[in-house]
Amino acid sequence: MVALSGVAFALSGTYRQLRIFILIAVPGKAIVFLALTNLFLQGQVGVLGLFIGIGDLLFIIPFLLYLRATVKHEE
Repeated sequence: MVALSGVAFALSGTYRQLRIFILIAVPGKAIVFLALTNLFLQGQVGVLGLFIGIGDLLFIIPFLLYLRATVKHEE
């Protein structure tokens, strides 16, 4: 799934109809972060799991910047 998202992200620069995958990925990454944070607070996931969640949270920033930059080209 991660590889498929990466391919869709790379191709969405050329094919505008694939931007929907990036729109889906943004809230998905936020949900993963919240879920891993919840599991960490419950003691079911270690610090490594929390770092993975933080990594997902950090990837939201370039996704949103990318969507903002490509919207200008659609008009």
